[in-house]
Amino acid sequence: MPAIYCIDIPNHCVHVTAKGPLDKQQVLDIFCCFLDDPGFEPGMDLLADLRAAEIRSGLEAITEIIDHVKQHRARRGTNYRVALVVAHGFQETMAQLYRIYSKSLPMTPVVFHSVGDAREWLGHVPMSEPPAIQHLSSPF
Repeated sequence: MPAIYCIDIPNHCVHVTAKGPLDKQQVLDIFCCFLDDPGFEPGMDLLADLRAAEIRSGLEAITEIIDHVKQHRARRGTNYRVALVVAHGFQETMAQLYRIYSKSLPMTPVVFHSVGDAREWLGHVPMSEPPAIQHLSSPF
């Protein structure tokens, strides 16, 4: 399971969880999947838990992901927040690079080491039941 997402309607947020190898194409796939999801609304925040992922991309992939997000700006929306939950080390370095390079996007990315801290920053209320919609990132 490289990545899954769910739409958290009460918190107006997309939750992404990645485990195992994760490359640029998988990130782009999950992005397109949640954009096409009927529960998605432009401007939803994003909480990405990448602590169990093995990131297999470098700086070039970060710039390509940012370009992809720019191309879909109308569908993605503006003024949303992105909480990246990562482990220390290489993941944190890549997340900080994403934060720096994404300054041209209409969003605010912040890097965390705990999902609880990320949810607090996003102002989430606890979910009382499982999220409404959940899909695999690469169903093809």
